[in-house]
Amino acid sequence: MISKRISKGISKGISKGISKGISKRILTRFLCSKHQDFFFGLLMFFLASFSTLMANPSEQDIDAKVKPLTSLTAKDAKDTEDILSSDGLKLRAYADVQYCNDFNRPYNGLHRFNSSTYTVNQFDIGYSFIDITYKKDRVRTTVAVHNGSVVDKMYEGDNAPWKLFREISGEYFFDHGFSIEVGNVPSHYGFEIFINKDNWFATRANMTDFAPDLDIAGRLNYRPNPYWHFRVQIANGWHTLRDYNDQKAFGTLIKYEKKRLMVNWNTMIANEPFKPRYLTSQANTNTEKVVDEFRYTDAPSYERYYSNFFMSYKWDHLWFAYLLDLGLGEHGKNSLGKADFGKYNYWLTTAVLFKYFFNQTWAVGSRTEFYYDPHSIVPDVITYTKNGFQTVGQTLLLEYAPAHQITFRFEGRYYRSKDKIFTSHRVVDLMSIEDQQYLKNDNLIILGSIAYDFYQLFK
Repeated sequence: MISKRISKGISKGISKGISKGISKRILTRFLCSKHQDFFFGLLMFFLASFSTLMANPSEQDIDAKVKPLTSLTAKDAKDTEDILSSDGLKLRAYADVQYCNDFNRPYNGLHRFNSSTYTVNQFDIGYSFIDITYKKDRVRTTVAVHNGSVVDKMYEGDNAPWKLFREISGEYFFDHGFSIEVGNVPSHYGFEIFINKDNWFATRANMTDFAPDLDIAGRLNYRPNPYWHFRVQIANGWHTLRDYNDQKAFGTLIKYEKKRLMVNWNTMIANEPFKPRYLTSQANTNTEKVVDEFRYTDAPSYERYYSNFFMSYKWDHLWFAYLLDLGLGEHGKNSLGKADFGKYNYWLTTAVLFKYFFNQTWAVGSRTEFYYDPHSIVPDVITYTKNGFQTVGQTLLLEYAPAHQITFRFEGRYYRSKDKIFTSHRVVDLMSIEDQQYLKNDNLIILGSIAYDFYQLFK
């Protein structure tokens, strides 16, 4: 009864909102090919909803899936972990639909320095995927496809065909806690991941957005007990699916998790060609073409050393997390956009997160973050300004989770930069001196998000 009422209410609200809020003109535009990503994600959302309705669980089943107060996210929920770790065929479908209002109103409807709010001032599918995993005894195989604006942003410039796949991997488990994992695998860098329902917030902090999120790698895992996890890996490079210079990236993971406490420390050593990926977000077609060609030239490579640390502690009603990234790069960009060859510079980012649960359905949160990269070492945040990327940010959250599978979030997010780096409706081309006068120091975003997660185990 509860599931039927929730599903009926959601369906009624969505249909009423669509009938009132979408005109024929907008609907016609959505049917264009450039909006096919929206419909792919929307399809995933309704498929997941329909599958749950067909399952028709009892009220006891629904109550059993409501998480204890110390484990309210899908990532930490015990029933989810049981499904994902059990032998058999596992299916997971996920989608989040969002509307993000950027008060700067950028010209092309794209947010320059974020992926979780990449498409602004319009309804959008933030992220969606279908995951099929088969596990039997010592072998685990996973194939997952994904889509959404997060994919458009984070895979920007990577034309590799496998960017359509969230994961294509296999893992073999040896005795004594060892395993080997190979393929296109989710990255372990960063406290927040692509799936906003598994995170504490719908949006991601800049430091996790600009961490190396993409890995085609070979991994050796060691889990001596349920609390410790060690990993070494060799990947194609820093945040890339392809190897641009025949030099691999080396990474490590050390993680401890027991009851309320989680501590994680990751590292990476990479030697990468300089690639200013985020310039491809501009509306100027010529700029896009130049940058895209640059990515595939034999550009000089530069060493990069990266330390990624985060920890969290969960009381009954209050969650706390601290994030700290430190990096050292052999190169940087000065105010004229020229590389400083043979010189090492550093970048630093940090964030503090709080989340308070009033009960099993309502929560509020706060995230304060700081990003310091004056030498533009990280290619995702190159500004071509005097002080580089130096920002402070604050995010406030209101969350409503009526059931284990669905989460509603409303967020306000404010950023302040030392230089004018945020685009407005008057900025058509960042390379234009005339347009640069309309850049702004601050940016305010309001976002509403609905995330739906469905998973099923077939034995």
